Amino acid sequence: MKSLLGGVWLLGALNVAAAFPLVKNITQNEMHRQEPVIPGLPDRCDGLGFDAITLDEQGVTNYFKGGSVWAGHRGPARHISGAWAQVPTPFDAAFRLHRTSSDGHDRHDHVFIFKGERVWQFHGAVSEGNFLIRDLFPGVPDAPDGAVECPKGDCAEDSVLFVKGDTMYTLDLSTNTVKSRQWAAVRDCTALSRWLDRYYCFQGTLFTRFHPVTGAVEPVYPKDARDYFMVCPGRGHASRNASIDRRVFNRCSDVPYDAFDHDALGRMYAFRGDWYFRVDLQRDVWHPWPLSSSWLGLHGPVDAVFSWDNKMYFIKVSDPVTYQLYPVSQ
Repeated sequence: MKSLLGGVWLLGALNVAAAFPLVKNITQNEMHRQEPVIPGLPDRCDGLGFDAITLDEQGVTNYFKGGSVWAGHRGPARHISGAWAQVPTPFDAAFRLHRTSSDGHDRHDHVFIFKGERVWQFHGAVSEGNFLIRDLFPGVPDAPDGAVECPKGDCAEDSVLFVKGDTMYTLDLSTNTVKSRQWAAVRDCTALSRWLDRYYCFQGTLFTRFHPVTGAVEPVYPKDARDYFMVCPGRGHASRNASIDRRVFNRCSDVPYDAFDHDALGRMYAFRGDWYFRVDLQRDVWHPWPLSSSWLGLHGPVDAVFSWDNKMYFIKVSDPVTYQLYPVSQ
């Protein structure tokens, strides 16, 4: 069994080694670089919340509030300028469509911004006009509170989720049809967001993580976005985990990994102590997650991980003879 696991580790290490270079290696200077603050613009840590959240064509998350935008999880606000300035502020909702289509209307990496009854379409910094929402996205309500892409694998088909009030609308991009439903735990969202295949409803500075198909929400929510989605003084991983060796969160540090694996969807995993890193696509950034956030009750370190028949198995050796398996359906 040891030789088999050794082969699994080697294959996993090779796969992850091939995947990690796809993600930009951010240096310590870049992480802590402070951009100049523009007087009069809001501070995202002041509890203002966001009007809309979307990835841009480069895969950078943009947070919008009034006439200001924050790019990424750190740094000060900037004026909405260039292409963004063509849309009246504040925005109602925004999303990036990463899906590639062969139907003659390919909108790969286009960004859509919603305001009232109209939607603006952008490709990079180039505006491609604005349209009535009912013409471009039939069945989607005017002035949605939030929008986010839901690719096949997360949803049954490539889709876009729109929320307004207490109703979630799912636009199936393969049929261009909309289904609506009411989810008691996902309502009154000011923005929707997708981060590493997880879906979030923002309500001011609070957020709730929900399942994009069932609407299920774990009882630990809502949580404060200032502890997770932005860098705020005295908040976040550093304050909650002051006793943890900070090198654990740096994937390039000299802290050894316990195991590597990839799942049925081709996502690469690297496990270290109670944490794991995952790489999905070339433009997705890496981020450390607690094991228990994805596999309830599982704590590290793990001794080996392997995938079989669309399930992931974790092996924890408690003595030279016995071990435990933790199957997790995809």
